[in-house]
Amino acid sequence: MTDVYDLKDAIERADALRKERKLDEALPVYLEVIANVRNPADQRLRYIYGRALYCSSRLRDWQKTEAVAREALAHFPAFAAAYQYLGEAFLAKGDRAAAKEALEKAIVLNPLQRDARNLLKFAVSNESKSIQKQPRPWPKRQAPFSDPIQLIRKYLVDERNTEKFITPETRFMTLGSCFATNLAERLKAAGYKTHVEPVGEDLNSTFANRYLLEWVERGPVNAPTSTMQEIYGAALRSRLREAIENSDVMVLTLGVAPCFFHADTGEFSPIVAKSWSAVKPYVHSSHIMRTTTVSENIENLNLILQTLQRVCRKDFRAVLTVSPVPLGGTTEFASAIVADCLSKSTLRLACEEVLRTWKDRNVIYWPSFEIVRWLGPHYGKELPPVYGADDGASRHVSQWLVKIIIDEFLSCYAGSPSIAAPAAGLG
Repeated sequence: MTDVYDLKDAIERADALRKERKLDEALPVYLEVIANVRNPADQRLRYIYGRALYCSSRLRDWQKTEAVAREALAHFPAFAAAYQYLGEAFLAKGDRAAAKEALEKAIVLNPLQRDARNLLKFAVSNESKSIQKQPRPWPKRQAPFSDPIQLIRKYLVDERNTEKFITPETRFMTLGSCFATNLAERLKAAGYKTHVEPVGEDLNSTFANRYLLEWVERGPVNAPTSTMQEIYGAALRSRLREAIENSDVMVLTLGVAPCFFHADTGEFSPIVAKSWSAVKPYVHSSHIMRTTTVSENIENLNLILQTLQRVCRKDFRAVLTVSPVPLGGTTEFASAIVADCLSKSTLRLACEEVLRTWKDRNVIYWPSFEIVRWLGPHYGKELPPVYGADDGASRHVSQWLVKIIIDEFLSCYAGSPSIAAPAAGLG
């Protein structure tokens, strides 16, 4: 791209991409044009610098914005827009003094530079100290979704601001849904001591887990805990108590919001049965399936955390996560899909409120649900399906994605890669 024709063609191509909002594709073309302009006095160069700076700033690539702005100013010292973008980059990085200097130069060179004036207000305002957090954008283009790991690290989880509390000796316990069993298997494969009981399909609501832990702590003291005593027995209760007492990290996976309540008393009923078909007629004749409220789930989660706090012998951590496994069915709505949307939304809202209450008390959230259900529809076509890649089941999260969920959790909260995978990988 050294002759005039090629240069013109490249500029037109970059401009077309920019107009289509494909800024991530337009930027490298603009930079390529800059690198191939032989005459530094070519006035088109100023135009291209301006377009490149527009793209890099909208992509929030502040390191590149600063570099391109400095290069543009070396060629065009009176380029007001370059000073404006330089000031914006400094402001995004938190260097208010440098931002103020650059933005003031932009305004001197072009008093009509309205964006520079607006940015300067933030740079000099005393209130701007409390507005240091920059908005974290949704990925504008489809390309980042082809690499789920980098996508999660860039757009979902900020590993830089997380405390590293996982060591090779950390003991995990998972509880809450069938997905908790899946997580436990991956943690074990990574070499961590992990306790899980195969009761997820039966006890997959906050009501069920609230009463399960009440039973573990106090025994059969009411109808729900008496049912658990009858079905599970003293041996399981003893194992669960010992596991909780010796766990460092409790991963509590919130499964579903709908529960069965007795039609006459309105009391929660844990439906525990090896053969659902055998009890189904009885359940539907005497119980009502109802999606529990956000406030009910908040209350349950608070009681669960308080019970864990009392039973655990050490200063444990609780990791809350919402299961991405869809609701199996509903008698409450005309569609299980609608019921599932309401169910997961209820649990996520309850989880968020509890996190605020337990802030700075060793309770964190891990976005398993978001990784599967929120990002899943966008993953590249070259990747396996999010569900059913292993067995064709539409409600089974594929193992390749479960692996990523655990890998990234360990990477985020472990102190080093060797701690993140003490057994030399998850396989």
